[in-house]
Amino acid sequence: MKANYDSNITVVAPDSGAVADAEELAGRTDAKEIAFIPKIRNPQTGKTRNYGIIGDDPSGTSVVLWDDIVDSGSTLEGACNEIEKAGASGIAIYTTHALFNPPA
Repeated sequence: MKANYDSNITVVAPDSGAVADAEELAGRTDAKEIAFIPKIRNPQTGKTRNYGIIGDDPSGTSVVLWDDIVDSGSTLEGACNEIEKAGASGIAIYTTHALFNPPA
């Protein structure tokens, strides 16, 4: 993966649970920036709400977004919306387990 990116990348964790993995990935890719997107999930509806980006500013960088499990995709969708608003030049998504349950 390291060969696919220049050093102008930001590794972003889509929630606080993925921060440790994002930090490890940043070290493996020589990323100069790292950030995460805090979210809260409503226990009754399961819907999530994102609260901006905490950490380094991804504007003008290629973002590598890492999540261990993609269930419905709502976390990644919200994260991509935040990253696009911040002005990233592109987003690549990596995941380990992709379930893609409805409404994915």
